[in-house]
Amino acid sequence: FHPEGGSYVSGQTQRIGIKSLGRDGIGVAVTGNVYDSNGAYITSFSTNSMGIGSFEINGKPLTDYTVITKSYNSLTKQYSLPQFYNSGVSLRLDATGTKVRYRVLGDSLHHIRNSGHVIIHSRGVPLAILELSTTEGRTMDLSSAPSGLIHFVLTDSVGTIFSERLWFNEPQHNNSIKFTLPFGTAERRAMQNVELEFTNTTNPNDSLLFSISVINNGQTLHDSRNGGLPTYLLLDSDIEEFIENPAFYFSSSTRNRAKELDNLMLTLQWKRFNISDILNHR
Repeated sequence: FHPEGGSYVSGQTQRIGIKSLGRDGIGVAVTGNVYDSNGAYITSFSTNSMGIGSFEINGKPLTDYTVITKSYNSLTKQYSLPQFYNSGVSLRLDATGTKVRYRVLGDSLHHIRNSGHVIIHSRGVPLAILELSTTEGRTMDLSSAPSGLIHFVLTDSVGTIFSERLWFNEPQHNNSIKFTLPFGTAERRAMQNVELEFTNTTNPNDSLLFSISVINNGQTLHDSRNGGLPTYLLLDSDIEEFIENPAFYFSSSTRNRAKELDNLMLTLQWKRFNISDILNHR
């Protein structure tokens, strides 16, 4: 179970990410219910086929919560959630289109509010470094931000991290490439001329950098679950842990794709960049 922002915060509605794995490290689809210490039903959830999901809960301090899950083979398991505390601090993100609003959950902000910052960066490049003046946060328009992973971090002035949250920024450019090969059969290792027609509906003056790989379809196995270059460049390359079936989160046929992708963000760890360096504009 992965609380949004990293801490279990009481008294406010918080998302809890779920990652259900089998003994082999592969995801297991489960459904589940959450109950309080009196056995009262709180909420329910279900994961996707990779065992990724989430639920929301307004946890009470020093209250025990039990999660009972059932897998596809009717195997039932019971877990205890860590307790929720007033002293917790956590970031919460909510999106409307390309606009993302961050808020700070928790009642123990007095010791960091005057020197706290919310750092928003993409691959170590700061997009914003905002002073923490209120728990209500701000709304950020990410339409011009880089595509892929964006990291929200709550810190003090020396870079001590209190909360983190990953966000996936969807590509905003509606581009297409038409690739035309000459007719006929080419000789082995012979020079070939190809035509590339690029359509950029966002900014026709953008400079372009292309990479082309030529493979033999008869000798190369295609893994439809891998996703290829788009998933690697926007997701896999920045995450050290294994992501099962990344193509699922990029497929137009995936129902509630944005929510599925954000559930994945709730369960991932990202420690690639030094926050102190970003805070000091290095």
